[in-house]
Amino acid sequence: MIGWKIPKRRSPDFNALYLAGKILYDGDSSRLYQKLVKGEESVIQLFGFTDERRGPSSIFVGAIPKPDKDLSKIRETIMNEIHDLAAHGPTAEEMEKIENQLINDSVRMRQSSIARAQAIAEYALYDGDPKLINTDLDELLSITAEQIRHAVGVYLNTENRSLLDVVPAGKG
Repeated sequence: MIGWKIPKRRSPDFNALYLAGKILYDGDSSRLYQKLVKGEESVIQLFGFTDERRGPSSIFVGAIPKPDKDLSKIRETIMNEIHDLAAHGPTAEEMEKIENQLINDSVRMRQSSIARAQAIAEYALYDGDPKLINTDLDELLSITAEQIRHAVGVYLNTENRSLLDVVPAGKG
């Protein structure tokens, strides 16, 4: 697992990094899934998440390697994709995919009374404005490919990160 400290929730850089996460690790068509699961076949599972906080937040990328796979090679692949995203930004196809995912997620969330209520409560509690539920999608859709490229370059394309390797104990 690799983790980075990022800006507080709902800031422009946070939103850009949230979208970068969708490009890097969200779904079977994500960059890291295609490289590590489908391509190199070096990991059993790939995951990532953005941990939202009122103060500094964080973003994590993790992988469960297949037995006898080199952890440093997996980490290198992850960092290479981050370097590429920081250098070139997302493609037009990736931006279209993000837009479609965000709209789909928003529609699905609004179909559930409990999900709507939870979102309204979170905006009221964390941001002091329950009406943000009406503008959160537009806020995310306004993030550009250049903003994503820049935020990844500043916050993820760095040695200032935490690494956690969990290695099972040897056989008795």
